[in-house]
Amino acid sequence: MTANEDMLGHYSHALDEIYRLRVALAYEAHVATSLLTYATLPSGARAQLEDMVDRARAAARGEVAYRRLIDDELRGRILRNAGASETLTRHQWETS
Repeated sequence: MTANEDMLGHYSHALDEIYRLRVALAYEAHVATSLLTYATLPSGARAQLEDMVDRARAAARGEVAYRRLIDDELRGRILRNAGASETLTRHQWETS
């Protein structure tokens, strides 16, 4: 396999992962939307949930939806809490 073919394989896998993540965000927005139908949902929680749905849908469309909300410190903390790596380098991608 040539270096270009190898890179094309990594590129293809990256695009597949981006697509799966967009589908996951769209799904979570869909599920969260159903929670908004509960009349007993507190108004503060309702507003936060509506904002979350809007951000998830925007991210599913490929828009930058979280840049203003997530600084470097918070990014590291939420990735650690999720059990994910705090970094993603080309080497990490190619060996995963």
